[in-house]
Amino acid sequence: AALLQLPGTFPLVLFLSALGPPSCVRLLEWFLYTSGRSNVSQLLGGTSHHHIDNVLFLGWSLLFLASALVLLHHPRAVRLAGWRQEPFVDAGAWCRLSFR
Repeated sequence: AALLQLPGTFPLVLFLSALGPPSCVRLLEWFLYTSGRSNVSQLLGGTSHHHIDNVLFLGWSLLFLASALVLLHHPRAVRLAGWRQEPFVDAGAWCRLSFR
């Protein structure tokens, strides 16, 4: 939610909307056609499901890396995300938040 409130994050949101549907389709295909039956995915003209999974994994990894970099470069985003420095500075707060 913090990412959507920052200026200049439209490309990330666009990339997310482009990566989401193929990932959902691949996950559904994975549930319907389990591995071990040596099925070749019919997505993208018979491309191997290993290649599709690798491309999706790379896409999600790049999206998360880009989102983390955007969030770290905007101090306002860190506040919007609810990050607090207290648990990392105060050992007592760390123990209270870690062991409930």
